Amino acid sequence: MKVEDNITKAKIQLQKNFPIWAYLSQFLKFMKVEKGQIACDTMGVNCVTGEVGYVGEFIEGLEDNELIGVLAHEIQHIAFLTELRQGSRDRDGWNCATDLAINSLLSKNNFILPKKI
Repeated sequence: MKVEDNITKAKIQLQKNFPIWAYLSQFLKFMKVEKGQIACDTMGVNCVTGEVGYVGEFIEGLEDNELIGVLAHEIQHIAFLTELRQGSRDRDGWNCATDLAINSLLSKNNFILPKKI
């Protein structure tokens, strides 16, 4: 199955239990990128434009339920305006702090996340 198909499948699965996150996922624009083109070699979202860059090898290595968790993670960056709220804070430190908060919320809501996100 192609990476784009896996993303579409995960968005559909997200609708079953988390329709608000699925609704927000409809506004994302997914773009395949090469390693090194985004801050991490996994997936990253631009909270202003809704563009999501993803590394194909990362997506291919995920289980279906992990991909759903990763999509929810990126959607929450937008929903919580994390990029816009950064202000003058250190970018890497802020991203790490917001990732921890988002992942904690996702775990409490029974999302499955990969070890590296």
